[in-house]
Amino acid sequence: MDTKELLTGFFEQTPASFGFLQEHHNFDVVSGMARYERGRMIITPTPKDLGSVKFPFYATFRYETARRMIEINYGDIDFSLDCHITYDQKYRFSYEDLTHFFSLKDNRSPAAKASQLFTNETDIRQAIRKTGLTIEKNLERLLNPPTKFLEQALQYQREVLNRNIYQTYKQDMQAACSEASQSFREGNYKRAIMLYRPYRDHLSPEDFRIFSLALMRLDD
Repeated sequence: MDTKELLTGFFEQTPASFGFLQEHHNFDVVSGMARYERGRMIITPTPKDLGSVKFPFYATFRYETARRMIEINYGDIDFSLDCHITYDQKYRFSYEDLTHFFSLKDNRSPAAKASQLFTNETDIRQAIRKTGLTIEKNLERLLNPPTKFLEQALQYQREVLNRNIYQTYKQDMQAACSEASQSFREGNYKRAIMLYRPYRDHLSPEDFRIFSLALMRLDD
């Protein structure tokens, strides 16, 4: 995996595919390598020698007007490519979530979520080109949605986040309960209690029975 090739693909293809924002819609652009400090993104100029960039890296293009911002980011530990749109410094959505919500509003079946992980230059260029063409085609709708739509999209985003948090919580609970029941069978009641305790309000009847038994046996 060649860092120089990956970043060359990103830094060459992004302006080629998103240059219409500058040329026809009066967007300003800032690009470079990015890092986060105290919750804020700091962008430094792109180094002349892209091969000198260490992994993990985070590269960005930020197209801005007074009220709209479109970001295209690439890198991190998983070589992900993402695009976000911000409205009035208040609403920020991933482009993927916006198109998904548009499909729901139009009573169309949303497209299956595609992989956003890219580890070769050809795939990066193709993905950026495809995203740029789609955004250009739907730019008016994307840049000027009614406030009601943004509020609905924000609610949808929160619901998705809550579902994801719940799913993660459920998976963590299942893993903890499995380990706790094993610890109980081995007579390690203290560890069983420690594993069960964070989930005590959501345990299944069987797991709650084991948790209660562990508490009683630890007191014996």
